[in-house]
Amino acid sequence: MTSAPEPSNSRSLIVQIASYNTNLQGSHGTPQDLVDWLAPTLSASQFRDAPDIVAVGFQELLPLHLGLTGLSKGVVASRDELLRSQIEKHNTSAGEHVAYTLVAKAVNVGVALLIYARDHGVGQRICDVQTAWTGFGTRLGG
Repeated sequence: MTSAPEPSNSRSLIVQIASYNTNLQGSHGTPQDLVDWLAPTLSASQFRDAPDIVAVGFQELLPLHLGLTGLSKGVVASRDELLRSQIEKHNTSAGEHVAYTLVAKAVNVGVALLIYARDHGVGQRICDVQTAWTGFGTRLGG
């Protein structure tokens, strides 16, 4: 059994992880709130290069009864557009525009996870994205 050869110019990946509690605002939340939250995170990085992967988690997208009706997906779609534009706006590599692609998205009622990858680099090598839900706890709340 042989393994795939290592890339000759392998390097560590830079991954930026962020979480955001929308406080049940749904699509009524003002875009500026998200921009103000995201921009300082992007500019505070100690790395000179733009991140290869950006993962953003959301909590409390909508009240539970609205999330159960499937409305979370529309809210996430609008947040995706804003997020991607801000990630690309605030990440530059040697003064050049860095483009990102949404490579994975998981939405469940009021929580969501969006994962972006740089178009040039790891984004070109991603070919199979899978998600799984897990949980823990005791039987009958005991």
